[in-house]
Amino acid sequence: MGSAEESSVVSHGGGSCFYDATTHVWSGLRRSAMYNPDQSLGQLVLSVLERSDPDHPSQLSADIDGGRVVTCSEMYRRTVCIAQRLIQLGYGQQGTMAALASRNGEHVAPVMFACFTLGITVNTLDPAFTAADFAHMLAITRPALVFCESHILDVMREGAAAAGIDPVYILFEEHRDGYRHVDELLESTGTEQLFVVPTLDDPGKSLAVILCSSGTTGRPKGVCYTHAFCITNLPTLWRMCPSDSVLAFSSLYWLSGFASLVIGTVSQGTRVITRDPFEPALALELLQRHRITIGFFSPYQSNLLVREPPLATADLRALRLLLCGGARVSAELYRALRDKLPSHTALQIGYGLSESCLVALTDGWSYRDDCVGTLQPRTEAKIVAEGDNRPLPPGRQGEILLRVQVPFAGYYGNPVATAETISPDGWIRTGDIGHFDADGHLYIVDRKKDIIKYAGFQISPAELEALIRLIPGVLDCCVVGIPAEGCDLPAAVLMRSPDPAGDSLDGVQVKEFVRARVADCKRLRGGVYFTPSLPLTPSGKVVRRKCLELALAQAGRTNI
Repeated sequence: MGSAEESSVVSHGGGSCFYDATTHVWSGLRRSAMYNPDQSLGQLVLSVLERSDPDHPSQLSADIDGGRVVTCSEMYRRTVCIAQRLIQLGYGQQGTMAALASRNGEHVAPVMFACFTLGITVNTLDPAFTAADFAHMLAITRPALVFCESHILDVMREGAAAAGIDPVYILFEEHRDGYRHVDELLESTGTEQLFVVPTLDDPGKSLAVILCSSGTTGRPKGVCYTHAFCITNLPTLWRMCPSDSVLAFSSLYWLSGFASLVIGTVSQGTRVITRDPFEPALALELLQRHRITIGFFSPYQSNLLVREPPLATADLRALRLLLCGGARVSAELYRALRDKLPSHTALQIGYGLSESCLVALTDGWSYRDDCVGTLQPRTEAKIVAEGDNRPLPPGRQGEILLRVQVPFAGYYGNPVATAETISPDGWIRTGDIGHFDADGHLYIVDRKKDIIKYAGFQISPAELEALIRLIPGVLDCCVVGIPAEGCDLPAAVLMRSPDPAGDSLDGVQVKEFVRARVADCKRLRGGVYFTPSLPLTPSGKVVRRKCLELALAQAGRTNI
């Protein structure tokens, strides 16, 4: 920080942040970590479970027997039992690498906790991966042990063979001859009460988990979290207490799913999980049946939810907080949610990266277009000019750089990408374009990589997407740049809404609607293309590169 004259404290609904007028660096509150980071994540989880009410539900599987509960004492026992069995199988060494690909099944949590306890690093993978996708990540992490669901075993084995590895497999769900099953790890050892949690050599360097970068614009990279990173950054992402229950459809492949696992457990709350994919009717049913207090949905999921007619009369008295993040939340979506959710439900919009965790959050009650709130504790940010990286003052637009107290440990096996993303002094290049206002609120304009360059102009896909979503008959859309000689042509890939307006919508209407409201350079010269569904990640993010592939495939046949 600079001198008192050069620095300022800005108060807002969520607390205070700090601005250094000399360096143009914004800082969140300087709080200490909630838990001691000099321990393994497994030590933290087991100590919390051990001192919790033994009969309190730690987990509720909504898709099993109408809601199968695992209490805190049972979660502790299962974690210890699995850890002991893994030791017996020879996987008790710190630094062992494992991979896990599963939906949110009943036994996923204790497997993860047991690995954290033993110092086994887990690379969480998307169970919907193709063999090529698995091969890509398995070739990077080269795990000795793979946990996966039985129905994807053959695809996983094909990916492992392509990666040149032959790991040991332990299955969830159905049994398969010749393969170990998680049920074997859950068999009582008779010595659970004698288990002593191992101490990690260095929690600040030992890897707990390797998440995958989103892969919305390119092949995923392995984002490394140490135990200290997880303990410092995850538990305070949102406030949760023992009386709370949290629902998120994301698997552990996604930060939202992993964060829900850690926060829900160490807060002594209840995680409500399901192996079923997100459907608005199902989400509404679970919110009501299990009296969910915290929901975590992507903007895409939230957009489907607000279009569900029963939402207007649903009993959501228990819902105190809806978290929405992972992509841009438009003003229209925010207002629709605010209009249809109970008045007592806070609606918080978050911003973060796999590489940084959640770094900004709105206060839950106020809203400014494109605003993602103010900085979280132990977080710094600055806006820099393109080209010379010159720090910019409030109101000036540039690339957002972030720095957290305990940073991620780089991309696994990829020092070049790590050096390109994080500087020696800890600043992370987000690739996002945005600015701060004078009150310390952060605004996201677009992804640097997604900016469309046409005739010397830089065009924001998010701006055009927000406009196109106003057209009656449009359910959702993605704007991409069609490569042309020396530039990119803005094009729209659309989903029609399931109503008469959607049935009658055509590309000419869309192009004319946009043309009448934007500058000439922003017209949809690349065309308008319709698809029954947009390609999404399991957490609800639109995969822009696949939308471009859809547009290019259709452009080969027709271009309106």
